Amino acid sequence: ALYIERTGEIVPRHPNARVIITDNCRCAGAGFESAYLARNAQDTSTLERFWHIEAKWPAPEAETALLMRKTAAAASGLEPERHAAIVKGLLAFAARTRAEPKASTSAASYGKQDAPAVRAVSPRVLIRFAQILLTLLSQQAPVEDPVAMALNVAFANGCTREEAFALQQLAHFELAGLTGTRTTSKGRRAG
Repeated sequence: ALYIERTGEIVPRHPNARVIITDNCRCAGAGFESAYLARNAQDTSTLERFWHIEAKWPAPEAETALLMRKTAAAASGLEPERHAAIVKGLLAFAARTRAEPKASTSAASYGKQDAPAVRAVSPRVLIRFAQILLTLLSQQAPVEDPVAMALNVAFANGCTREEAFALQQLAHFELAGLTGTRTTSKGRRAG
């Protein structure tokens, strides 16, 4: 029941009432998942009061359809085949960032998880990155490296330098030949 202090009213709980809470990490937020800021770790007594359902990344077909729909306006100046190819590259990029860390096999650290080299790109960030990139390409913006610019504005500028560099390398690898620019191993545009 809810007690309303100002009026003294007690609102009884409806028998069908449910509380749904979402969280971006497991339980107390330990490890890599604690990269989310302003976290309050929940104690065991609170955790025991809820059912826990893990949400997975969207299925590839669903995420492809979502990305195509959400980027249609941004890609209006591109051929449909090129738009689809860039979306495919963007999805491959996102999948690589979401890969689970590999368990270490060295004797000294057997069973420990190595932290991923990059932060996982969520569907929300992927849509933003795609919209910026496709707008730059569709409008033929005079930008030396549209992949790096779009990724930086969408996400990477909020990461550490190492994470941003790794994200750019992955994005350039997956989008190679699709954006109309060639890049060197350092992420710079080549001739």
